[in-house]
Amino acid sequence: MKCIHPVSGTVHLLHKCTEQCVDCNRGTLTAMGNKCEVHRFDARWAAGVASLCKELGWHSYSDARVAKRGYSAPGVSTFVAVSNDEVIGFAQVLSDGIVQAFLAQVGVSEKHRRQGIARALVIAAFQNSGAQRLDLITDDAHEFYRSFAHREKAGFRIYPDYAG
Repeated sequence: MKCIHPVSGTVHLLHKCTEQCVDCNRGTLTAMGNKCEVHRFDARWAAGVASLCKELGWHSYSDARVAKRGYSAPGVSTFVAVSNDEVIGFAQVLSDGIVQAFLAQVGVSEKHRRQGIARALVIAAFQNSGAQRLDLITDDAHEFYRSFAHREKAGFRIYPDYAG
């Protein structure tokens, strides 16, 4: 499936589960018979994403003010999945807009998992990043990421040394 952007004329390839182009700001995803919408992140979704982060145990973004700033920062592409005005998932990609992107976070509410929502969010955020490749690290979702065209590489997360 393809979408031709009404203003720029850019052709976007769509994932088979999207009915509208998420690259044109909004898409509808039908997952297991339930519909949810995929939107670009903006301030109206900050509280919902913060709440979901809290539910997932990700405290860094569990404050709506922090979520609003972090998910809309320059170089960040964030998409949210919404069902009945409730944020049920999101994906955040950091990118140079040319070659490299990094999938920083993807989270879906426990009761909405295994319905294609995370896949649609990753695809939307990656397409919107403008990058040619998407790197990520994961603790527990190896099989999910192996379902994408990929190359596995070892990775590291480096932290500041607060011990002095």
